[in-house]
Amino acid sequence: MKGKNAIAEIYRVTIWGTAGNLLLSICKTAAGLIGGSAAVLTDGLHSLSDLATDGAVFTGTKLSEKAPDKMHPYGHRWWETLSTLAISLVLFAAGAGAVVKSFSSGKVSSFESPALVYSVTLFSIAVKEFLFRITESAGRKTSSSALHANAWHHRSDALSSIAVLAGLIMTNMGIAYADSIAAGLVGLMIIIASMKLIGGVFREFSNTAAGRRTLETVRQISREDPDVGQIHKLRSRNIGREIFLDFHMLVDPQMSVQKAHEITDRIENKIAESLTVPVNITIHIEPDLEDKRKDE
Repeated sequence: MKGKNAIAEIYRVTIWGTAGNLLLSICKTAAGLIGGSAAVLTDGLHSLSDLATDGAVFTGTKLSEKAPDKMHPYGHRWWETLSTLAISLVLFAAGAGAVVKSFSSGKVSSFESPALVYSVTLFSIAVKEFLFRITESAGRKTSSSALHANAWHHRSDALSSIAVLAGLIMTNMGIAYADSIAAGLVGLMIIIASMKLIGGVFREFSNTAAGRRTLETVRQISREDPDVGQIHKLRSRNIGREIFLDFHMLVDPQMSVQKAHEITDRIENKIAESLTVPVNITIHIEPDLEDKRKDE
């Protein structure tokens, strides 16, 4: 999914996430106050803070769509990468906080209205898992790293709510400290997920090449064109959702500049149609002579 359709999909699922976070914040805060559960009350305030990561997705996506200018001739896709980093750091902090809290917390205090507290916590888990699935699906469709990061933020909230629920159940059964162990394990899972996301961000900032399938698609399209002798010096890098490609293409030395330009346009269009992400292509034309041929 590319272009305006991709942007519309990113905004759509992020609006769903914002609405879900507002709803859960209201429900969990009310349940925590009425039911006397400090854990659920804190979880409700945490859901309100989740609006910041939704805002990061909106802001990063909006700024990344700005047209190239003199200072940024390659565009502003890096804004989406920065928003991914911001969400990943929030996710890491949430995981680290859960681990630290698991070591410092003691027995959970008793609470009133257990049915209300249990119901709202279960509802929170279901909503957050739903938001994870639709956000992760949209992230794959649009190749948005920011959506992928925000999806895992939703999943981390679901896991945190599971830890809260475990603590509530253990408290009701008179078992101490089991909830702390559960919270610590959840925190470690969140930290691992955040580190993977942060690793992806640094791969983009270090101009890591596009995946093998993408590069093989470029080579295959070029091989199948009867007017292309060979391509070499194929280079690529990812900036946000966009892939930048450049390579040398050998054509008949007697070919006119106009004909060579038409072939270049044809190859660029075929590559763009074959890839599911926006692509920026630069092709350097060379005469198909023996001394120009190189290993691909």
